[in-house]
Amino acid sequence: MKFQNLIRRLFKKEPSFRLRRRDALFNPGRDWTAGAGLFFIFTLILLLWAGYLFYEVEQGELFVVKKTTEGAVTQLDQKMLDTVTALYREKAAQFQELKTGRPASYTDPSK
Repeated sequence: MKFQNLIRRLFKKEPSFRLRRRDALFNPGRDWTAGAGLFFIFTLILLLWAGYLFYEVEQGELFVVKKTTEGAVTQLDQKMLDTVTALYREKAAQFQELKTGRPASYTDPSK
């Protein structure tokens, strides 16, 4: 009997390694278990992170702004400011001239 069972298993229409291979690729039970497990682990991590953030905000340690007591006043470079202002006034004058002036004439390239 054992010998006959062995022969039958060896000469099946579909070899057993293909069956195992197919089951290894498509196993819905395993896939759903892995997906649900990953979902719960991800959810647990998110809940722990949210709890940590809540605790830090509640303690007032998350958004700490260090106040400076020194009132450092920066001096404005008046010469540099006048140079930049003059540059922009020149650009505005050139723009006005282009807006109100005659359009540039171009030669016809087909001639």
